[in-house]
Amino acid sequence: MPSPDGSQTLVVAGFEGAGRDVDKIFAHARATPDRPALTYLDATDSYLALASRILEARAWFERHPVAADQVAVIYTTDMARGWIVGLALRSLGVNTVAGRLPGDLEQLGLGVLSVVVIEPEPWPGLGEAAARAGCPLITVPNDVWDDNGAVPPEAMQRPAGAATGNHIVLTSATTGAYKKVVAESGYEAEEVLDRIAQFPELCGESVVNMFNFGLWTAIGYFVPMIVWRLGGRIVLDNRLEPWLSLIAGDVTMAYVQPELLGRLLAAPPRIPLRNDAMTLVVIAGVLSEAHWLAARERLTADVRTTLGSTEAGCCGVTRIEAAEHLTWHSLHRPEQVEVIGETGQLRVRMNRAAGYLGDPDATRLFFRDGCFYPGDLAVMREDGRMALRGRVTDVINVLGDKYGTLPIESALQARFKAEAVHVFSHQSQEGEEVHVVIQPGGPITAAELKAGLLADLPLVDHVRVHWVERFPRNNMGKIERAVLKARLGIVGTTD
Repeated sequence: MPSPDGSQTLVVAGFEGAGRDVDKIFAHARATPDRPALTYLDATDSYLALASRILEARAWFERHPVAADQVAVIYTTDMARGWIVGLALRSLGVNTVAGRLPGDLEQLGLGVLSVVVIEPEPWPGLGEAAARAGCPLITVPNDVWDDNGAVPPEAMQRPAGAATGNHIVLTSATTGAYKKVVAESGYEAEEVLDRIAQFPELCGESVVNMFNFGLWTAIGYFVPMIVWRLGGRIVLDNRLEPWLSLIAGDVTMAYVQPELLGRLLAAPPRIPLRNDAMTLVVIAGVLSEAHWLAARERLTADVRTTLGSTEAGCCGVTRIEAAEHLTWHSLHRPEQVEVIGETGQLRVRMNRAAGYLGDPDATRLFFRDGCFYPGDLAVMREDGRMALRGRVTDVINVLGDKYGTLPIESALQARFKAEAVHVFSHQSQEGEEVHVVIQPGGPITAAELKAGLLADLPLVDHVRVHWVERFPRNNMGKIERAVLKARLGIVGTTD
């Protein structure tokens, strides 16, 4: 289909959507209408109530149609409402993607779009951005699903003959650009089977806390979808005090990234957070030994980390029972994970995403020979455990020797009990400089930090230390490296 400027764009409506997410919700609403499905803040919807809200939103969109050959970009800070609107649109055959900032709209590269914004968020600048992109702006009133009367069972299904829209998941964009993966039927089915195999505890009685992970993320999309297919309950909460959604004590699994875990551990001591029936899953970053010990003491004995990506899914889940498990990870699919060389590039053999939507250059770079190359360096141990050594682009060059940055960052973070550390090199007029950026957890001098770095890299001649109160991070908690370097005034580096 041509876009408004006449160029050709890829229409994703041609993908065969699975529809299992909304169809399963409707099936549970018919079979077990009173089973709890979604908790947001302090309110819980049953499967009947959730299905009713989806149907009411769908009826609204039938009166305010979004064309099925367009992609609906959903803007909301309320993930519960975002899910309801997204499920309603996909049940009508519309493809969806979650918007993050108004400025992202023109960078999505998806061709013909409709912008859906859910009241009451004002989203300053979104109207102007939609006009520049030539997209209609559709505002959904926040009371569109307030009428939760009895809904006949026969209504709880997709319209007869309607295609099912797909959802487009965005990568984390730590280097400044998003790539897009379509979660179509085969991809979703593989992710469901893998997740259940990795977490056999997941079942219809599960209560999984997702806090406020966005629909644009793979974890924020796939985990709720899987839990709803099983008939369990999802907890979403975007309050500034994230521990409030853990107080009830009925949560059986919670997903956090390291920064969110730090906020949970900072809860006032009087708040009772310990729940040994809960599995704490730490994703999207390195879990420090200090945070693991604190989480084991304050939250639960069952702390796990994962290895995975938006493109290839989850490749490993490690239950942390000793400090070495923070570095050496168990692989869920060892036959599909390879390290090229003793310490070399990681690649994952896969049959899921075939590439990035609308980005053939990036597809050729990262998808080759039936494998996905995530850009990580890794080393494999004889017992089958694997350790990451940093990104290929994060390797620093010291007098001709190459060093992965992740072990250095982890050592510095542990030694100085820092909140976070980022290490990179940059070619300046004086030669190769090593930059250490630290978010301290307590008092530390530049001399102490340099000494700690030199203990790992004794031949470094030029070290520059930067102190930050907070790292710039995306919604997954990952450091936005391009933004960080721009703030530090460092140009000419590549990621």
